[in-house]
Amino acid sequence: MLKRQLGLWQTVLLGIGIMVGAGIYVLIGVAAVEAGSALWFSFLIGAILAMLTAFSYAELSSMYPNAGSSYFYSKQAFGSRRLSFLLGWFLIVAYTAASTTVAFGFSQYLNSIIPIPQELAAVSILFLLGLLNYIGLREASRFNILATFLEVGGLVALIFLFFASTDIAGLDFSLDPPKGIDGMVTAAILVFFAYLGFEVLATAAEEIRDVKKTLPRAILISIALTSLIYVLTALAFTSALSYDAIVQTVDEGEGALAAAAGQFGGEAFLLALVIIGLFSTGNTILISLIGVSRMMYGMAEDRALPSKLLQTTKSGVPGLAIIFATFLSILLAFFSNLSTVARISVSGMFMIFIFDNLSVIALRLKKPEHERQFKIPFSIANIPLLPVLSVLFIISLLILEFASDQTLLLGFLALAATGLILNESEYRLTGD
Repeated sequence: MLKRQLGLWQTVLLGIGIMVGAGIYVLIGVAAVEAGSALWFSFLIGAILAMLTAFSYAELSSMYPNAGSSYFYSKQAFGSRRLSFLLGWFLIVAYTAASTTVAFGFSQYLNSIIPIPQELAAVSILFLLGLLNYIGLREASRFNILATFLEVGGLVALIFLFFASTDIAGLDFSLDPPKGIDGMVTAAILVFFAYLGFEVLATAAEEIRDVKKTLPRAILISIALTSLIYVLTALAFTSALSYDAIVQTVDEGEGALAAAAGQFGGEAFLLALVIIGLFSTGNTILISLIGVSRMMYGMAEDRALPSKLLQTTKSGVPGLAIIFATFLSILLAFFSNLSTVARISVSGMFMIFIFDNLSVIALRLKKPEHERQFKIPFSIANIPLLPVLSVLFIISLLILEFASDQTLLLGFLALAATGLILNESEYRLTGD
């Protein structure tokens, strides 16, 4: 059994830690190449989409505070083992891809001060943070708190320096992305990847004190604070660097945010942002590994994965699941087309969010009397409207994404087929 060690603000910092780390210090440059000065609006789209779905997670987690999160929610709502396993599979792949992708972001920041092969740096940080995860959640939480204060502090300093060095007229609110509407939508999908931290919070449900009250509040608070930081930073970033400078920085594999920092604070601030970027990306890797291992543990509790994954250490963490999650992330580091895997896994996350929102609606109709410490506002005939909007929003983004890249669609279908094959294999092994 896992130990309940996290309070409200520790849980909020866990969410902010993963969201701020991935979204700003790794993805902002790539997203800015797509959206240009409209980057702030792409972050706003991602924030709205995330908040709509976060309301669903808040209600579901107050009903079923289980480490299996999406796997468990869909099983309660629809009673389908195959569907539940598929959603759990999507989540495992998404967070494995996230940890590995951000590990290469870590290597870019490290390479700017210490020349070292990217693969070696990525594998090394995955191993070290997997080890920290294994040592215990309390120790991992301490690192998360330190890293979160550093990364948020760096962004606040960047925003402050920007507003101190310009006037309101210097802000670029234009919605004229260099690659058109498609580029702005692509950027929104990329930065939405940064808001996925609230799903990690749901997978940590069995390690949170007073979870039915704490978890819903932590999910909503962490997304609201992160969204504000993102939009302000995006404005500062695209106003500090020209579009050509952003493209050049990304092409050269440098830390894009650190380059923007150099425009305001000089070499000293640039170096400080590089160091903060190392902590930030490391924090995101750590929390992604926490998410993968807890999802494996939750699915093993329900006999959807081998029961050996239920083994815990003396510190109360799922030791074998942590080892397996770290191994998968390191293995993925040697995959030649990691960016494609990351995009496919985000599409899988979109499917998870569609069914999580549908789960709220189904459970409102199926189990109206079930205790809910948090309940989504704005309902008609007990059907919450926000999840309906979220489903329509996500489906629209998926259609646009698949229409613009058929390779992505084929990859997603292959990912789903692999999950169904694994489910059938596990079904035969357990006899369930």
